[in-house]
Amino acid sequence: MIELTAADVRDCLPWASLVLAIENKLRGSGFSAPPRISFDLQGGSHSGGGTLLVMPAWQNDNAIGIKLVTFWPSNRSDGRPSHGATYLMLDARSGNILAILDGEELTARRTAAISLIGSRCLARDDASRLLVVGTGPIACNLVRAYRSTGRFRTIEIFGRSAEAARALVDSLCAEGTACELSSSLQTSIAAADVISAATSATEPLFDGDWVRPGTHVDLVGSFHPTMREVDDRLVARADAIWIDTGAALVESGDLVQPIEKGVITRDAIAGQLRELIDHPSPRPSRTAITIFKAVGFALPDFAAAEAALQREAAALAAEAI
Repeated sequence: MIELTAADVRDCLPWASLVLAIENKLRGSGFSAPPRISFDLQGGSHSGGGTLLVMPAWQNDNAIGIKLVTFWPSNRSDGRPSHGATYLMLDARSGNILAILDGEELTARRTAAISLIGSRCLARDDASRLLVVGTGPIACNLVRAYRSTGRFRTIEIFGRSAEAARALVDSLCAEGTACELSSSLQTSIAAADVISAATSATEPLFDGDWVRPGTHVDLVGSFHPTMREVDDRLVARADAIWIDTGAALVESGDLVQPIEKGVITRDAIAGQLRELIDHPSPRPSRTAITIFKAVGFALPDFAAAEAALQREAAALAAEAI
């Protein structure tokens, strides 16, 4: 059985090849990914309890992948990570476990890779200023992923905790990933070409009127109806809203709440990630505000795990020669 640590997963999934693996899997066939199962734990109290997500997927008779994710917001109060994840790859013929991968790193990298796909399709061609809102592992990988494209001359980070934001900027700069600390969320939003939010917020992070025409907004954090990163005003202003999967319409408060209040209807959703990657012109105009909302789904996880294991197998074969 193969075991891949967080460092192994990172080394096995360079950004360009990960994006290609996900896109190829989206265009492929013979893949099954039932809707993920979400359990509210400890009496169903989202603020005081936790969430367990189970995400299975399989392709023909080759392999079965299962990701187990936990979200415990109260962990942050004593310095522990709020998210945890493990990925299992099983033999589809025998059911034996073939590999165990660090699910947190896998999730962070595939999430950032999906954001790259969304921004490539929806952001303006000349977009060069990025604002990342958040300070956790996902936000960290978003900065790395966007920087890897060479498109963004300026990358700012804003955190609800200024101390955490400064620590993330210092850490990324120390590893050679250039970025800056945002001292004013409103100023940074008004200047950004792309805004990428990856937080556990339950209230909108900013005023939707701060976003200027022509901006692409990438929303990662909200995966529960009580969680929100943007307000009704921004959702109403958006000229095009794309989602990674239909689950976003029932799981993310960024869409569930505006739809329930009649701010938008489901008809406002332009399509899902599968259609987005092959859409000839998904951006309505240069001045359009676009939103890409992702909640995560099993296919990109499976694609990432498969790609990591293939790269690991190739490395082991090369060492054996």
